[in-house]
Amino acid sequence: MKQSLAKTLKRLKAENLLHCAWTDVFTLKDGEGLTETDQATLTEYFGHFLPPREACVGCGGILVGKNIIEVAIGVATFEWGLVNGEGHCRRCRWPARAYHREVGPITFLNFVLQYHPDELEITAKEA
Repeated sequence: MKQSLAKTLKRLKAENLLHCAWTDVFTLKDGEGLTETDQATLTEYFGHFLPPREACVGCGGILVGKNIIEVAIGVATFEWGLVNGEGHCRRCRWPARAYHREVGPITFLNFVLQYHPDELEITAKEA
């Protein structure tokens, strides 16, 4: 039986999952550095998400395919939402963001990250 998003959220909040760190997403080349302000901005921003993962935190489905064939045949579960850059797992509806714009030194990053359970709440309408 499919677990509701509210029950999944409650379960995952209890697990105290790690938050994403900007170093989980990218690394710097030798000799390149970030200012303390940039590091603080990146730390705060990426902390809203879970660390990068292949499987959906809510249902275990594969978020993004490894190649165009997996995407084309529907193996990947990430589905675009109505807001530019936002989406969700099409199986369980766990929210994610794929477009990250104007974050400290980042102009644009296309990388699917699911929102951390601590960032989400279920409204009465959704419960």
